[in-house]
Amino acid sequence: MPLNGLEFVERDLLVQYQASRDPQELRIHIETGAVIHMKAALIALRGPFDWINFGVAGGAEFPPWESRAEEMGFDFLEERPSWGPGYDFTLRVQCVSHRFIRLLIESLRISGWGNPVRRMVVVGSLPIQDPATSVTERDIRAAIHDPTAYPGAWPERGFPIELLESVQGVTVEIELVDKVSPSLQFDVDTLLTLWPNVLMNYLNDRGESVVIQDIGPRIPRIARRKRTVVATYDHLPHAREPSRAALVNLLSRFHRRVAPIASARIAM
Repeated sequence: MPLNGLEFVERDLLVQYQASRDPQELRIHIETGAVIHMKAALIALRGPFDWINFGVAGGAEFPPWESRAEEMGFDFLEERPSWGPGYDFTLRVQCVSHRFIRLLIESLRISGWGNPVRRMVVVGSLPIQDPATSVTERDIRAAIHDPTAYPGAWPERGFPIELLESVQGVTVEIELVDKVSPSLQFDVDTLLTLWPNVLMNYLNDRGESVVIQDIGPRIPRIARRKRTVVATYDHLPHAREPSRAALVNLLSRFHRRVAPIASARIAM
């Protein structure tokens, strides 16, 4: 069953988005049930914004290192009130897969902070030209029930990745070309901590929502030695293939934009 708080998807959702390498404006309009005295919508949007810039959003359609998003007409650190009940945001995006729009909508469902979202509009500025790489509200209504309808993995990784199955828990081992310096250690830790946040709204392999009552098992235990970093997670019970795809894209962008990776191993 889909996540809680998505009732508006059936009632009042408008989506028109064509994925493209060309930059475009992505307009987001949200109507909630009440005024709240906190910036819930900005908080909800910040996650997907970061996931785009860290490479998750390209999916199997675009290189992860080319995906990007930037604010237009607003700032995540702005001081002016943005308490609803209506919100309007515009992002300038590029190389964002049509499959990522589902993650965006599911994240924004908490914009009312306990008050339901009543209406949402997500519209790109490019016209829909290819049904295979575009998405409408009809596609979203089907996708929220599907544990496979998430961004895929870009196939050209640039380094070898060994994919293994694990009976319990998840282990990620990254061997870098260079020695792990303090600054590089921070970058690797950021990636390994970001990944479970990306998966937060992913269904499990049976199509059921994952109830997160304790974030402890989702926080990685990280060990380092010279050029190798190993992260262990006790419990990430989300759909295996799309979860793995998100990490592969994070690593692929890291390899191109931050520091070269010699090899990686993912057991989950």
